[in-house]
Amino acid sequence: MTAARIVACLILCAAAWAGEARRVRVWVSAYCPCRKCCGKSRWHPRYGITSTGKRVVGVPFRRTGGTPQYGIAADPWAVPYGSRIIFDGYNPSRYYPADYAWPVDDTGLDMRRAWRYPWSHPRVRDGTVSPARFIHLDFRFIHHSSAVRWARKHGGWQWVTIIYP
Repeated sequence: MTAARIVACLILCAAAWAGEARRVRVWVSAYCPCRKCCGKSRWHPRYGITSTGKRVVGVPFRRTGGTPQYGIAADPWAVPYGSRIIFDGYNPSRYYPADYAWPVDDTGLDMRRAWRYPWSHPRVRDGTVSPARFIHLDFRFIHHSSAVRWARKHGGWQWVTIIYP
């Protein structure tokens, strides 16, 4: 092992021990702010507001650079709001770099169940996931077809890097 690799490993280990960044294996799915994904509830992102107060529906893509439409839903106890997620091998559009850090700005029932009550999570009940505490990340897209296509390709267990605020 070269000296440069040893130094790089030490820097990464120090960052992980300091709590700045952590690489974990998570369950990944996708959603969009539509009736099929979010249901009929008034307080859901279907009406344009995430749980942190960010407006995601009706915001022009070009004026904002696309940032409000893309985000992640997670349990705030497992991954606090304001954290960034780097999903290896995927960027939301050609306007973003390959190591785009998705912001955590929303939550959902399945995400809270995975961390707080894993035995009641739908994937545990159908036998896809073992009944142990795990992190479930739900990636938000602009259109339903984009979310479905992305979930078919990237859904399931994946490795991500979580950058804490």
